[in-house]
Amino acid sequence: MPTYYMVCHHGEAQAIEKAGGKIYHSTCFGLLPLRDWGKDLNIATNSFKGIKLFGGQGQGWHFGAMPDLIDATITGTFRSTRW
Repeated sequence: MPTYYMVCHHGEAQAIEKAGGKIYHSTCFGLLPLRDWGKDLNIATNSFKGIKLFGGQGQGWHFGAMPDLIDATITGTFRSTRW
């Protein structure tokens, strides 16, 4: 939760939401209605657990560090700098 408040304070959350991204925080990824979101969707996360447990539902999944995820949401292009 502190990370979410920090990105709100510095303006990154507003930039992500303005670009059409959604930020989910303070919840388990398993509680999100992924099946209802459809398959024409890209989901980016920094959680191996999320990809392992929910990656087979048809959406495009991207794993990256938080700066990569923020950049992808704002620019529309995912580029991983992690490896």
